[in-house]
Amino acid sequence: MDPLLIAGILTVVLFVLLAAGLWVSLTLMLLGLLTMVMLDNNAYGLIFATTTWGASSSWALTALPLFIWMGEILFRTPNMDTYLIYLQALVILIKMKTI
Repeated sequence: MDPLLIAGILTVVLFVLLAAGLWVSLTLMLLGLLTMVMLDNNAYGLIFATTTWGASSSWALTALPLFIWMGEILFRTPNMDTYLIYLQALVILIKMKTI
């Protein structure tokens, strides 16, 4: 297949999937799989599985959801008001020390 034709098809599929409301990560994953199928790669299943598992099994990926969850818990509890009052006092204290 001509590379320009493949690029055109993938661009159209990209915009259709995003306009349909699919998540960006899922859209890119489907486009990658479609690209491997269109390029006649016989081992696309093995390559796709290995790459997906390698990218998703990192411990660094666990920090972001836990950080967001911690922020959500702080936001929804009354402790946040106390925290902000102390933070404001600390900022004022630091400003006074630097002047």
